[in-house]
Amino acid sequence: MKNIILIIVFLSSYVSLGQTPSNDPHWETLWEDNFDFYDATRWIKANYGIHGNEPQIYLTSNVFCLNGNLILKANNNIVTCPPNPIQTTWACGLATPGQTYPYNSGWVETNTLNNIQFGYIEARIKLPECNDDMFPAFWTWRGNNVSTINETEIDIFEMIGALNTNLYTTNIHINYPDSRFQLLSPINYNYTDYHLYGIEWSSSKLIWYLDGIPIRISDNPGVISQARVIFNLALKDNINPTIPTHFPKEMLIDYIKVYKLKNDCNTDMNVCNYDFSTHDNRVKKSITIGNGTCTNTIFTGQNVFLRASEGVLINGDFTTSIGSELYIDVNPCYE
Repeated sequence: MKNIILIIVFLSSYVSLGQTPSNDPHWETLWEDNFDFYDATRWIKANYGIHGNEPQIYLTSNVFCLNGNLILKANNNIVTCPPNPIQTTWACGLATPGQTYPYNSGWVETNTLNNIQFGYIEARIKLPECNDDMFPAFWTWRGNNVSTINETEIDIFEMIGALNTNLYTTNIHINYPDSRFQLLSPINYNYTDYHLYGIEWSSSKLIWYLDGIPIRISDNPGVISQARVIFNLALKDNINPTIPTHFPKEMLIDYIKVYKLKNDCNTDMNVCNYDFSTHDNRVKKSITIGNGTCTNTIFTGQNVFLRASEGVLINGDFTTSIGSELYIDVNPCYE
């Protein structure tokens, strides 16, 4: 099928559905962890950690690697805060020593060297049956002790136990308590099976993925600062003790992968006739293909990805063959 077309894409006027690293060669691995062992150079466990009004306390012993999985374990044995625990995330030594908690669980987060700002994040995760009480999550967080404008959060998923096993939630927080919540009900989904949970994070948009398929897209309301990546297995702060929950519960993470875009953001690409098979798959400053008289073709079976920071212009005699794919994205460059 041949069309003579003019395509102009500018940052302010184009929102795309996104492409994951599995099919867009612009992405390259920034870091990954397959959890064959616990890497203390990358991760920090919460030690006697508390979070908000949740009923559990987080223990380092509840985070470990086994059989190629990072495991977060929740249990219902009572734990008492010691007088001076080693300080990590909200250690109970910052509260009242001797306080008791009826539940304990696991929390792990990236250290400063492995925090991220923009890119694609994906983890393969299996969740326990959550009943009405469990509240596991995979998220990024700017965190405490920062200016309010930067205290932001992206929930790649939150699993609220009262929901059915074919539902989960995503969320954006800006300057708490502002929240942009969405409940998702994917087809053929059960959170007690392994699934890939991912997000593409740029300065202009957020795209959530389940098993490589985009399931939610949102304008970025201002989540722009470097953040830590967190896995935690919480219990709800309004836990109902009359509903039986069988412990222990385990959240299994098979791997996490973090990607960034390959950038060539000072280059203006301007060609008349272009062999798309030679494209270097780097984000350019601008891309111009054709000048009104040139002929360009994307052949059957070709998948072409064009990314630029300022704009993409395609004009002239341009053919997209049946069975081909053209994907265009315009977003600012960040190294």
